[in-house]
Amino acid sequence: MRPASRALLLVAFYLLGFGAQAQSWQWASQATARPSSSGSLANCTATDAAGNVYVAGYFQQSISLGSITLTSSDQGNMFVAKLNPSGQYQWAIKVAGASPTGLALDAAGNAYLTGTFGGERRTASFGSTTLTNNDPSQYPSPDVFVAKLNGTGQWQWAVKAGGPDADFGVDLALDAAGDVYVTGHFASASASFGSTTLTSGAAQPGPYSYNIFVAKLNAAGQWLWASKAGGANTDQASGLAVDGNGGVYITGTYASNPATFGTYPLTGSGFSNLFVAKLTAAAGTWQWASKAGGTGYGYGVSLATDATGNVYAAGNFSGTVTFGTATVTTGSSTSSFSEVYVAKLNASGQWQWASKAGGSSDDMVRGIAVDAAGNAFVAGSFRSPTAAFGTLTLTNSTPTPTGFTYTESDLYVAKLNASGQWQWASKATGTRGEDASDVALDASGNVLVSGEFYSGRLTAGNSVLPSNGNGSNVLVAKLNAAGAWQWAASNVGSSGYYTNGVARDANGSLYVVGNFNGTVSFGTTTLVSNGEADLFVGKLDASGQWLWAVQGGGEGYESSSAVALDAAGNVYVSGSFGSLSADFGSFSLTNNDNTRGNYATDDVFVGKLNASGQWQWVSKGGGPDSDYSNHVAVDATGRVYVCGSGNSSPLTFGSTTLSNSTSSYNAYVARLDGSTGTWQWADQVDGAGRDEATSMAFDAAGNLYLTGSFSGAGVAFGNTTLTSSGEGDIFLGQLNPAGQWQWAMRAGGRRNDFGGRMAFDAAGNLYLTGSFHGPTATFGTISLTSTSTDSSDVFVARVPSGVASWQWAVKAGGAGDDYGYALATDGAGGVYVAGSFFGPTASFGSTNLANTVANPLDYPTPDLFVAKLAAASGQWLGAVKAGSTDYDGAYGLVTDPAGSVFVAGYVGAGASFGSIPAASSLDYGNGFVAKLSGFVTAAKPRSSADGQLAAYPNPFADQLTLRVDAPVATATLTLRDALGRTVRQQLVSVPATREVSIPVAALPPGLYFLSLDAAGYHGVVPITHR
Repeated sequence: MRPASRALLLVAFYLLGFGAQAQSWQWASQATARPSSSGSLANCTATDAAGNVYVAGYFQQSISLGSITLTSSDQGNMFVAKLNPSGQYQWAIKVAGASPTGLALDAAGNAYLTGTFGGERRTASFGSTTLTNNDPSQYPSPDVFVAKLNGTGQWQWAVKAGGPDADFGVDLALDAAGDVYVTGHFASASASFGSTTLTSGAAQPGPYSYNIFVAKLNAAGQWLWASKAGGANTDQASGLAVDGNGGVYITGTYASNPATFGTYPLTGSGFSNLFVAKLTAAAGTWQWASKAGGTGYGYGVSLATDATGNVYAAGNFSGTVTFGTATVTTGSSTSSFSEVYVAKLNASGQWQWASKAGGSSDDMVRGIAVDAAGNAFVAGSFRSPTAAFGTLTLTNSTPTPTGFTYTESDLYVAKLNASGQWQWASKATGTRGEDASDVALDASGNVLVSGEFYSGRLTAGNSVLPSNGNGSNVLVAKLNAAGAWQWAASNVGSSGYYTNGVARDANGSLYVVGNFNGTVSFGTTTLVSNGEADLFVGKLDASGQWLWAVQGGGEGYESSSAVALDAAGNVYVSGSFGSLSADFGSFSLTNNDNTRGNYATDDVFVGKLNASGQWQWVSKGGGPDSDYSNHVAVDATGRVYVCGSGNSSPLTFGSTTLSNSTSSYNAYVARLDGSTGTWQWADQVDGAGRDEATSMAFDAAGNLYLTGSFSGAGVAFGNTTLTSSGEGDIFLGQLNPAGQWQWAMRAGGRRNDFGGRMAFDAAGNLYLTGSFHGPTATFGTISLTSTSTDSSDVFVARVPSGVASWQWAVKAGGAGDDYGYALATDGAGGVYVAGSFFGPTASFGSTNLANTVANPLDYPTPDLFVAKLAAASGQWLGAVKAGSTDYDGAYGLVTDPAGSVFVAGYVGAGASFGSIPAASSLDYGNGFVAKLSGFVTAAKPRSSADGQLAAYPNPFADQLTLRVDAPVATATLTLRDALGRTVRQQLVSVPATREVSIPVAALPPGLYFLSLDAAGYHGVVPITHR
């Protein structure tokens, strides 16, 4: 409105309908994350003369190695990568459908690999060479591959071997002439290696009866010979080495009695026995075979040779195992737990010595390497609380759970001298398990190790690597000859970041909360999770640009569920933390559950930050079981409230302790001092079934309104008892500021129904959204019937100011499940709701939304929606959607005075917000904040029911039209501002046209309430002046 002009207020009277409107997405803002695998590991490693490191492994979905991102074309792919001596990735390539197990380099820097292909597909392509599996079935059994790469990552050749059943290549090595030797085992009745065919000696060849093979290829990939070993049972090879004198050595395990290696039969004792055997490089003729065995089992894993032809073998054993004249015995009284052995044989196959390492639980070795002086280096993992390497002891970093004798595995690397004495042992630590897969030495005596680590951070010396998701992560690390960690590298990225709530301050800035894992950038701020997932709090300006982001968390899983602001611009967040200890800036919380090792159940947290993102305080609540927060809110006096559900008994909030009378979850609500974070009081809903509090809101008098779900009969809400009519009903209740229940009422049907977010309008009316499961749900005297009898629909309901009753309730949805998660009101008589719809379509009044996926019920792929209703009547005014072909949801909603709507949630890859494509780099779990405008009635609305007032256009600039269907002739028109102050009041006469023009003084921009009073009639409508 022009300040110097006089405006013309056109008054007409009829109900606001939904006429022509132009809802449009204005922008969508996201943090940026590179995709990471849901499961990846490095299987094998080798180094060249220049100190470069080559690593091969396996990944699912996508993996980012340095600046290179590889994407899996199906469930799993092989990768090969090169790192420089400082641990930076130089290149990386993939092969679909293959998995590597062995890697070796020649003097020119070419890389040779073996492994398997099959399972998900029949073919595997190595550059221009495609190998086809010998098994013609849809999901073929694995075959052996051997392939060559040059030093720049270009495939030179690839060949296959095997038969129609499961055949595995497990290790390979090169001689000085560049010939390639590979070993493994085959289950096929006959397996072909070029023109050589090996016939199994197993009594029943098949998937679980293996014979051993060793084969030779020249540098061009031509098979030269193949030899077999084994017997009637299952015999397997696991490691191979060559010496400089024409000898080829393998190790492994045999269960046959006897297992024959050419003319050398080995008999068995115990469950299984380990062996080391030698062949000639020229023809593959068996030279000797030596065994070790005893009362338990022995598994040969890896071996290496020194310059004089001695052989060093490493593996695992239980019970007592004899190596010639040397005997090792596990320290555990339980023979099923394994320890590590390292043993030496001379060139004739005679055992020289044997050493062991380990503790009271399972401790494993994965690889061995030997330097020019005959020192042996081994790598593996230990689950024992402590593991002894001679006189050296490593202590596991993960606390031992109460009642257990083992914990998660830590990774170790250790050195023995040529006489078998342990020299040093180093460990890398984490919280969810780490393991080595291979070990190698460079020309300077440095030790390279490959492997994997799971969710949580890994620490190797001064190197700290974040987990990139809930699966396994690649590990490549370097130690010097003294056992000191030099560097560690992994894949980078994130498998998801989720936005769960949004709030807006008076300046138009937005605050969002959620959780993330791995590495995620919020504008120029990059956060790295401490464990499985950390929570984040971020601030954006009014145009969607990130201003700052901070995190909180520990080694476990943390998430923030809601955010609220006070009048001074402070930020309050709530959520849950599952770490033993979680850090929030300089504040730290300790979990109430400390009996499960490095795992813990969830506790509640509430935290306060200032407008610049600095943590001011953080408080916890909970008990020994799982307790969650769903919402946080701040009243006009700055007191902070949190609600959720708790399974603990006792459930403690400061000095207040709540007892759970059942084994199920109780709903709770609690209050804190906003200045100090001190708990002031707490109350609960303790029903026979699961009870949960999901949302809070305050009326003008400071009373607290609480909603959620409850089940059972005679559930007490203070002095009010409610009984659910089905599996779970909705509750809505009022508490005074001291936490005393004033009243409570229910809604719902015979299935599970829940209340989501709620909000007041300026006139004191309360609006609630959620979902109800068919066929019907009642809200007082109002009955809603679901679109589908076996799915959930969205509901929105209104409770009038100062009255404990349902005024209206409406539904929306389609054939699939539909959920209302978030709700907000504007200052112009609009109510907005956001959530997800799972079906092919969802109807919001006369607006139909179509899912991005044609048949989403085949696989759950919901789209998100935002819809608008008229506050007075509950009439649906419009709806828009956004989404992808994956999982999309809207969980936070807020409006501004200009009529814009801001929505927060997460979407899948390829999502779009109208014409705006989302920068969704991950397959799913891409958090977003988006702005939507245009839910404005721009044309004359349709007439509606008598006695209800409407306004258009709204927001308005220079003119406003009102209309009502009631036959009003003379009425009092009153205009009030947002504080209830009367701006103008006058008597108006309504002619037969029901339109009248009244000149008014210029109004400042803002929210107003226009009321009309006549005999037998009262109507009020909020209006917004731009």
